[in-house]
Amino acid sequence: YSDYLDGSIDKVLDQAIELGEIEGDVWLLQDLTGAMAESIERIQGEIEGVSGRLHWLLGCMSAQLIRKGEETPAPSDGEGNYDEYLINRIRTISGFPESSFATLMASYMSGRESLHHLFKIELSSDGLVALPKGGAASNLPPARFPVRTCVSRLAKDLGRESDESGG
Repeated sequence: YSDYLDGSIDKVLDQAIELGEIEGDVWLLQDLTGAMAESIERIQGEIEGVSGRLHWLLGCMSAQLIRKGEETPAPSDGEGNYDEYLINRIRTISGFPESSFATLMASYMSGRESLHHLFKIELSSDGLVALPKGGAASNLPPARFPVRTCVSRLAKDLGRESDESGG
């Protein structure tokens, strides 16, 4: 992981960043959570003509982009409510006029750079991948890591103790 894990990326988690006004709405970009990624993965194939990297791009845009003041279901709602919301959101965003969509996508791609934390995440046809952090590792290909392998044994044990104690 040392070629991909970048501890020098310093950002505050869970704070949406403002992208600015696009077509009369002020858009915010929020962090991509595991629950959002799971939902994007679950709804693969639900929208005709949308697959591969396009599915992941539209899915991430739909999950992470919100209008200022907009209420959205909690991604932790999982199957059902959030999945349906995301399907409808993908249809809505992909149906924007080309110039509006291009502006929104450019803002999204630019804003993603400031959200990197520990890994520089990119999208592939298979989902999310981690880019090498650079330096001697700069010639390495993108990689996928199961989340469970990125959490230390100590953190797992601490989490298990908290669950057992009801905390």
